[in-house]
Amino acid sequence: MSYQYDHRLLADEMEIFFLDEQIGAGLPIWLPHGVAIRDELEAFVKKLEDQQGYQRVVSPHLAKAELYEQSGHLRSFDGNMFPPLKNEDECFYLKPMNCPHHHKVFASSLRSFRQLPFRIAEYGQVYRYENSGSLRGLSRVRGLCQNDAHIYLDPKDSKAELLRVLDLHEYCYRAIGLKGYRYRLSLHDPEKK
Repeated sequence: MSYQYDHRLLADEMEIFFLDEQIGAGLPIWLPHGVAIRDELEAFVKKLEDQQGYQRVVSPHLAKAELYEQSGHLRSFDGNMFPPLKNEDECFYLKPMNCPHHHKVFASSLRSFRQLPFRIAEYGQVYRYENSGSLRGLSRVRGLCQNDAHIYLDPKDSKAELLRVLDLHEYCYRAIGLKGYRYRLSLHDPEKK
């Protein structure tokens, strides 16, 4: 396998990250060189997001089961979530995605239509229980820091906002020389309960 196609070889040679069985499969430890790369990428994107009107938030690594039941994530993704953490009468899950937390941010106060679009972003640590056979370097992991954003807007502005987001992505990808990517549009299925 050549360096061109396997980031794991580069990671070892350049001391970017490592995986250790005592820590757990799919749970990378970032080394100083890797943290320097991450910090630079985060600073670059945070500046662009700030220019685009995103506000930064930080949500906890876990939440009560009730949040994921209400959002539907527990029902739809429980096979890819770590088992619950139980304490006294409460049940918590490691955060598999930021969506329910961001919806709580939006709902935390009354908002006027004049505040729309309301854009929030987070470098949120998420955890997903991927099958061990699917784990591969950083391509498929169980713990990752996800640059995630949610935009709350008037539906009539959806197309313009989507194009704005795609322009931001294209700018970032060009700036770092990323090629060969593709997009996938996922729509809410009202029939899926």
